Amino acid sequence: MNRRAFVTRSSLTVGALALPDWFIRSFIAQDPVLPTRRQELGAAIERARDYAKPLLIFVVPEDSADRYDRGCSLGSLLAQDDQEALLQLALCEPVCATRIELAERMELEIQGDPPILFIETAADTFLPVIEIDPGLHLDPEPVRFRLQGSHVAQRQDFLNVASRALRDQLRAALRDEYGSLRRRREQSERVLSGQDLAAIDRYQRWSSRIDKDLVLRAAAIFLAAAEDSDDILDRRRLRKLLKDQVEEKIMAGRIPGSRWGQKVVFGCGSWGPCGTGYVPRCSGRFLRFFTR
Repeated sequence: MNRRAFVTRSSLTVGALALPDWFIRSFIAQDPVLPTRRQELGAAIERARDYAKPLLIFVVPEDSADRYDRGCSLGSLLAQDDQEALLQLALCEPVCATRIELAERMELEIQGDPPILFIETAADTFLPVIEIDPGLHLDPEPVRFRLQGSHVAQRQDFLNVASRALRDQLRAALRDEYGSLRRRREQSERVLSGQDLAAIDRYQRWSSRIDKDLVLRAAAIFLAAAEDSDDILDRRRLRKLLKDQVEEKIMAGRIPGSRWGQKVVFGCGSWGPCGTGYVPRCSGRFLRFFTR
């Protein structure tokens, strides 16, 4: 009997009981045949304009080492299960791209090396462009596997601060004078079909079944309805609906231009024979950016 394999599998089974559903679902094998990052960027631009949403670009560094570090930091940050950050993310169309790809496809000359870009798509030009910087360069442990004791606490503190920064900066970009939540709701209502709007109305009135993709396409409508509601239970219901769809689409699925990588909580690597190194939960997930 392979005792080491038995212990690893047993530990994973016990640990899984405490993990969120989207984390467990993310270990299901993903389709290896995926579009290139350039193709995904083009498709994301079309979706953003079709749904009257801004783009949220996770900028991919050109250097492979920097690319891995940023993928580790961003993956851990997004996996923090910050409800407010996920609700703001639902209002955007996320995608990964390099500065070169942004220059080629969108004619944007990006200065410096911003980790995230918020780009409006409602007008003929991609303006304004707002840099979102939750402080990823301050991540104390982007790639180290052997985090123990105070190192784990230090990294978790960093992720807590970075998550708040991401949430606040996204909220500010989404609700400035150009694009308040009310205006975004109105834009969404203009581009959705009458059938879609009727389905949304039925859900809000009677909690009838609703298409999951429609929830994200109409995220501004649902979030605005939650904020306008005087019923606390109704607010919770609408916010949970939106949060659940973000988790399923992005956290258990993937962000276009990347795939999720997992460092198993009780062992390193992605289900591979890589030893028994301990990986804390705050470092359990990372983004694997496409190489092209």
